[in-house]
Amino acid sequence: MKKEKIDAKENIIKDYEFKSINPEKKPLTIEKLRSFKGLENLSDEEAHETLFAIEALCAILVEATSKGDSNL
Repeated sequence: MKKEKIDAKENIIKDYEFKSINPEKKPLTIEKLRSFKGLENLSDEEAHETLFAIEALCAILVEATSKGDSNL
């Protein structure tokens, strides 16, 4: 995957924007993932790997926070 430098200030999502990204709480799809700036040219394999990584991270965070784990 070609790494494109993206200004960090451009990536900051305001709270009101964050709430409007997925108000119906639909699962993240490859098409939606590719709609974000900098991710437009992901191959199918890269997109699947990215979705898997996001899902794995979410599962880890849910498990850690539900146990009250302070070792994050």
